[in-house]
Amino acid sequence: MNKDPKEQEKLYAYLVGTFQTSALISLGVVKNPMSNKVAQNLDQASYYIKLLEMLENKTKGNVSEYEKQMLLNTLSDLRIKLIEQKALKNRSKKS
Repeated sequence: MNKDPKEQEKLYAYLVGTFQTSALISLGVVKNPMSNKVAQNLDQASYYIKLLEMLENKTKGNVSEYEKQMLLNTLSDLRIKLIEQKALKNRSKKS
């Protein structure tokens, strides 16, 4: 396995970005490139957030400050978007 820190940082960022994109698609914020449609699945979005939380817990103390902040910012953004989408869904149910 390549132990080059810069390469590892790129791979970590790619992994986080992959889960982030999947979560955004599930939140209905981004169009699904496979179907070319916007569809929402909040349970699936929550699952991707949980995967990122697990990654955060499992890599704690073993990532650069950049990686730590990138994941923290990604999780914060996704959690806010999930709350917003749940609120929108609840409002539309009441209408």
